[in-house]
Amino acid sequence: MKETSFTRKELKYLYQCFKQNCPSGYVTREQFVMIFRQFFSMQRLSDPGTYAHLVFNTFDDDNNGRISFSEFAQELSMFSKGTIEERLDWVFDLYDTKRREYITEDDYQKVALAMYAVVGVHYWKEKHIPPSVKRHLKHQFQSLDVNKDGKITRAEFIEGCQKDEQILESMEALRIYL
Repeated sequence: MKETSFTRKELKYLYQCFKQNCPSGYVTREQFVMIFRQFFSMQRLSDPGTYAHLVFNTFDDDNNGRISFSEFAQELSMFSKGTIEERLDWVFDLYDTKRREYITEDDYQKVALAMYAVVGVHYWKEKHIPPSVKRHLKHQFQSLDVNKDGKITRAEFIEGCQKDEQILESMEALRIYL
């Protein structure tokens, strides 16, 4: 309870659900990807696998290749009851796969293309991303790179996202309610 914003009753319920689906007490990367695919295969062409791996990396705080109930509960608490800053901080970590504390345009494109794949747009499989998509992603990246140094810091990312109504609406739509 100290690590989350959940009540004792909510945590008991979550733990029962977690143990029922993960009797070992943890979720491996493979299990996580499989579960993610079941929930997020929106259409025949969607492939949430790449995105699931990225999400897994943000949940696996201790980098041991599995998600414990504690890690799961903390992340779920942040999604359901966290502030916009906390959720944007998590999204930054999603993009910052190399843990450098900044995002490059390649990092940004990698995650964006993984998100497209979740909804069935498979640009990542093509050697050539359509110019309109490249321009759109470049524009988004540049709008967040305030000092124009080719890197988006955590502060630039959070501040830039908070100024974008579409991003804020998307973040609210992603909020998980228990």
